[in-house]
Amino acid sequence: MRVITALLVSFAASAFSYKLLTPGDTNGWTSTGPQTVTWQRVKTDPAKFNLVLVNDDAESMPTPKVIATNVDGTQGKTTINAPDGGWPAVGDGYRINMVQEDDSILAQSPKFTIKQGAKLATVASATSTTSSKQVDNGATSSFPTAQPTDETDEATPTTQSNDGGAIRIHVEVLAVTLLAIFFLV
Repeated sequence: MRVITALLVSFAASAFSYKLLTPGDTNGWTSTGPQTVTWQRVKTDPAKFNLVLVNDDAESMPTPKVIATNVDGTQGKTTINAPDGGWPAVGDGYRINMVQEDDSILAQSPKFTIKQGAKLATVASATSTTSSKQVDNGATSSFPTAQPTDETDEATPTTQSNDGGAIRIHVEVLAVTLLAIFFLV
């Protein structure tokens, strides 16, 4: 009878405490960018806690990593940026432990996977040329134009000077406009 009572009390206590909702077995993390942790709590749960990333596989993660401290439990979720050195290796068996300052575990997430994140997009490079155009007043203006190249494997941003051509357009147009206004008035 005492054993049954003890089990019921421990079950009741676990039913009214923090529960980590994400990440989990169906919604893990990626190896890039910020990650989100969500939970449920009751009013009797501690207001603050720390989050620790763990993995039973010592090759994937030799030591637990504290990823957030003094988290406000009343918020129900937090977003965590990658720790120094980035997220750990892509793999299975990761868990989040929600711990108090004395390292007692308040809740533990189900095991989840960290998958390879999206790679950064490659931007095509472009070359710059200068084109000329005759405007209505007979003046010729130069302006830069961009011409895409077909090399998209490794884009290298380039900057080329147009010798002030873009600024010269505006000054010439402004000067002609001001002269026209001056002589017409």
